[in-house]
Amino acid sequence: QFTVDANGFVSTSGTGIPNTITGDSGGALSPTAGNWNVLGGPGVTTSGSGSTLTINSVVFTDTTAATLVVDNGYFATAAGTYPMPATAAQGEQIIVICDTAGAVVLDCPALNFIRIGAAITSSGGTVTSTSIGDSLTLRYRVSSLTWEASSVIGVWVLA
Repeated sequence: QFTVDANGFVSTSGTGIPNTITGDSGGALSPTAGNWNVLGGPGVTTSGSGSTLTINSVVFTDTTAATLVVDNGYFATAAGTYPMPATAAQGEQIIVICDTAGAVVLDCPALNFIRIGAAITSSGGTVTSTSIGDSLTLRYRVSSLTWEASSVIGVWVLA
């Protein structure tokens, strides 16, 4: 499982002990100090425990009018205003599913927008649903400071 070069340097031979790891792009990666970092991109998180690495898509939680956090999904269980995050990176996402008949209002920070198809909110505007089962999946575009809808179910009123 090991090789030794002419100078006495010991390396793994590549059988039984991994020397590199390869992802979707970027080529083969060697560990640094025996460690590889596995990080999620937009919409993906990773967590480790013991010898298990878990790669997650968006994790959903029940919430009531809390500030939304990027790369999370929410079941909005009560009417109220749900503030969007103050900052986001390119491609980060938020998913909201209404589980209440009361008004669920997604509120953008100043200078940000939400776009659903050709319709767009005012700067720092809102989108509102009043129906159980409505859902909205949003991805952030940095250059336009806009949360772009990639999936819409139900009626969302833009302001």
